[in-house]
Amino acid sequence: MVWDGGFTFLGAAIGIAIVLFFATRGHRTTLLQWLDALCPAATLGLVFEWLGAFFSGHAYGRPTDVLWASRSMP
Repeated sequence: MVWDGGFTFLGAAIGIAIVLFFATRGHRTTLLQWLDALCPAATLGLVFEWLGAFFSGHAYGRPTDVLWASRSMP
């Protein structure tokens, strides 16, 4: 849900690609030319999104009680 923070950077990048596909259909440029310019920026954006989620505590995973995941072995 957008209002609960569920709108991620990847969804925005996919949405921009869809808009660019329709916007470039009537022009001399193609979607692939735009993606050549936008892919490095999208990659950096995904890296910063992941790092932000990790440092804010959203990317740690669920707690577990299995033996091999414990900090100290018995």
